[in-house]
Amino acid sequence: MIFILLVIILYSVPFIWVLWSFINVKNNKREKVKWKYPILLFLLLILLSIIGNVYLSSTYTIPFLQTSMESMIWLIVAAVFLGIIALINVFVTLSLRNKNVSKQFHNPRVIWKLIGGMALFLGFLFIWFMPFGQKLSYVMALEQAMNATENANGSEEITLSLVKSESNCLTKRNCSNEQFHNVIYVKNNMDEPKEIQIKIRALDKDQQELKVIDSKIMEVGANELQMVKTEETNQQSSIWNQYSFQTDDRMYYFQHHFAIGK
Repeated sequence: MIFILLVIILYSVPFIWVLWSFINVKNNKREKVKWKYPILLFLLLILLSIIGNVYLSSTYTIPFLQTSMESMIWLIVAAVFLGIIALINVFVTLSLRNKNVSKQFHNPRVIWKLIGGMALFLGFLFIWFMPFGQKLSYVMALEQAMNATENANGSEEITLSLVKSESNCLTKRNCSNEQFHNVIYVKNNMDEPKEIQIKIRALDKDQQELKVIDSKIMEVGANELQMVKTEETNQQSSIWNQYSFQTDDRMYYFQHHFAIGK
């Protein structure tokens, strides 16, 4: 989650810079909005993110873009949000049309410019920058799983590693209804591919049971590392948004049994 937040904060800097400059112009502290340096910073962030995406795609075989369905969902969310603001602006503008209201109180052109800026901001955020942060978080989880399974007992036929249990809630407040997404990886330590099914008993920090769930029957290649998939795994979403299963509380430990086929 930390990588997603960092990417969003860095990406927001050029837009906040322009907004701050715009406010200074409105308050007569500057003659015109400063565009040059925020645009240069934005282009630099775009370039760095492209380089990062190329590296992740070539090194970890991660798709360059998120799925079209995910993009469409985010665009609909942004469109609904901006549409509401646009309708409010139209309503207020029509209500004040025949009244002598200062533009300092309501300036429709300024509102439309802000809506356009927000559309640009949300478009790049949801389609490009947020997925990049999610990829970084996914790669860190993958590296953690690789390190954990490599250091495990080599005599075991398979090795499981819990690499992440987190919710999408950014604060501890008002998160009582948030589900925790648990990501578990399995490694086939044998020299031939096997069909593997795992029963997992998820435990909280007090080792109290949270859930018992069966994985799907997975074809895992020789010495291959895979994320454990269950009926709760949405395989239609991008790989970096997938998780093994959900629990009501954070998962700290687990017990497992497995069956190995041919």
